[in-house]
Amino acid sequence: MKQQELEKLTLFIGPGQELTEEVVLDCLGDNAEATNEEVILSAADGNYENLMLNLNRIWENGSDPISVIRSAQRHFQRLHFVLSAINAGVSVDTAIKQLKPPIFWRVTSRFKTQLNIWSIELIESSLLRLTEAEISIIKGNIPGPLACDRALLSISQFAKKSKITKR
Repeated sequence: MKQQELEKLTLFIGPGQELTEEVVLDCLGDNAEATNEEVILSAADGNYENLMLNLNRIWENGSDPISVIRSAQRHFQRLHFVLSAINAGVSVDTAIKQLKPPIFWRVTSRFKTQLNIWSIELIESSLLRLTEAEISIIKGNIPGPLACDRALLSISQFAKKSKITKR
């Protein structure tokens, strides 16, 4: 599969062209956005439209709901860690640099924006929602995609309301 993707990129850029991030993203097209990460970032951004679009895509692509939930939990734990450090007097950049593994450079600005949206209390509420969704899936009480959708849509609403109240 990886070899096919490299061949696709080679054909896409043509001879003598430079392979840049922008070229790769153009080549990948719409499917580049259909990732678990984009779902989680959209929920944390409070971007309902992008969240819905990408939730539909990841389920069509066969993503595992438990994997999505656990990735979301990690994201919110990282937000919690950085916000706690900031509240303790550490600078934003220093707190972010303490994260292991580091944040991928392409999403750093989104992460920083999310720090302005979220409070410790809302992050903890979100983590609780995600844990409840995971338990419901494991117990078989609700289909995985539905439980995941509900939790992430709820989280998206937390972010949206927080943005309105912080204006």
